[in-house]
Amino acid sequence: MTGIRGWLAIAGLVALALVGTVVQPSVASIDNVWSTSPSPRLVSGRSSHASRSSAQAILDSIDSTSSSKAVNANVKIPTPETHWIEQPVDHFNARDKRKWKQRFLVTTEMWKPNKTTNLSGPIFVYTGGEAEITHYWNTAGFVYELARDFGALVVMAEHRYYGQSWPFGTAKDSLTQDNIGYLSSIQALSDYAALIYHVFDEWKVTPDTPVLTIGGSYAGMMAAWMRLRYAHIVDAAYASSAPILIAGQGYPHPYISPYSYFARVAQDYQAADLSCPINIRAGFTALLAAFNSGSQSALEQVKTDLNLCNTPSSSDADFLVQWARQAYVSLAQSDYAYANGNWPAWPVDAACATLKSIVRTGGALKGMGAVMAMAYGDGSNSCLDPTKLFRPCADQTGCGFGDDADAWDYQACTEIVYFMSSNNKTDVFPPSQWTLDTLTQYCKDRWDVIPNPDFIGIEFGGKDITDSFHLIFTNGELDPWAVGGVQFDLGPEIVALNYEKGAHHADLNTPSTGDPDSVRTVRDKVKKHIQQYLFHTRP
Repeated sequence: MTGIRGWLAIAGLVALALVGTVVQPSVASIDNVWSTSPSPRLVSGRSSHASRSSAQAILDSIDSTSSSKAVNANVKIPTPETHWIEQPVDHFNARDKRKWKQRFLVTTEMWKPNKTTNLSGPIFVYTGGEAEITHYWNTAGFVYELARDFGALVVMAEHRYYGQSWPFGTAKDSLTQDNIGYLSSIQALSDYAALIYHVFDEWKVTPDTPVLTIGGSYAGMMAAWMRLRYAHIVDAAYASSAPILIAGQGYPHPYISPYSYFARVAQDYQAADLSCPINIRAGFTALLAAFNSGSQSALEQVKTDLNLCNTPSSSDADFLVQWARQAYVSLAQSDYAYANGNWPAWPVDAACATLKSIVRTGGALKGMGAVMAMAYGDGSNSCLDPTKLFRPCADQTGCGFGDDADAWDYQACTEIVYFMSSNNKTDVFPPSQWTLDTLTQYCKDRWDVIPNPDFIGIEFGGKDITDSFHLIFTNGELDPWAVGGVQFDLGPEIVALNYEKGAHHADLNTPSTGDPDSVRTVRDKVKKHIQQYLFHTRP
């Protein structure tokens, strides 16, 4: 959510669409909010790689990452066929006859009949989230390993109001006050249900062929909700880093602290280097001190130390704090074992090493500037314009930029409602309270809507899903979103697979030779559960 979206925009992970066949129309002490101390598994899980080399070696890796880049591990990203399906604008109003075309991608490259069941190979449906579907196609490579092993047909469906799936033809026309009201998770789930029936018909799939929904982050929430809402269509769901417990469970949240997310971010940095939270805090302290001084020369120094294109005005303090916080959040969410775009392997380690080196000689604000260059820069040492890199929105973990960001902002204002606050005690960021009142005021001003903090709990049950079965939840212990994920088995066939050294949906990313053993192990467990849930056989 970018919270889950923020890292997409910053890391530049939205890959170019593959060319396919187009078919029309078919801190001092960082306290764990769950307990009184940092998660021992989190800290111990990081210690082996956090101490594997000196700070200087990590700094060197920023400039020399070729050896640690994600290397394809016998997984080929297939060329997709692009298809379109006509969907109702409103699934729940029979008097509304308007239609629109939803994009979905398909590959039959690995699809094979199941010799044991005499059915078609299973259907794996990636339930698209808050990004263009080609992004998921090009990055969620574990899907193709699963498809290869199970002989599956792969379908990736684009979420309405994202990518190229605009119910009113264009983003401009779809995002108006009059038309954006048809953007909701339940409308999108209905799109996916209709699409699955369409796939069975168009590809002549044998009746009773099992269907697995897959997704990561918000897309993972959608995958789980498909199983909960359409159990007669979907046989099982694999939801990676899906924080289904954090959104829409009422206000205040009955069992998750509003400080939990940023506390987990801080724990990631503390696990990398005990001095890192101190250095991060010092940077924010220096930034705010410059603004509080009332001195123009201090603001000029902010421009210099952060390598900004323009000198900030005296009213920019809060914006720059959020911009800097977003950088640290994004690095934590994408703390992968391999280089990722312009980011080195283990970017949290790299950021901490950068801070330790520069703060000692150049000061805390200059250290922050180096991390901002790492998070937001393109490697050219060009100046940074925060107004082109970040914008405040309803999601305090970030919405990104562009039309997709507008759509996510609306969802965060209506149904995917959660409250992330920082306190500079359990986390490393200046205090910032994001309450129902502040969210409501923002959403009224931006979209003329009032958030419903109970919607998701009422529609999908939150943690009260024990009557369901065949659900697989995975969470990496470096992922801040894990605080809102299912981390304990909720039943014999609602399993939670937690793993060390894993950031946001690391298990679902394209397998790499740089993946830690823990990521490989959890993927093997996922396969065993899929085998059991789809074909009713014990591994």
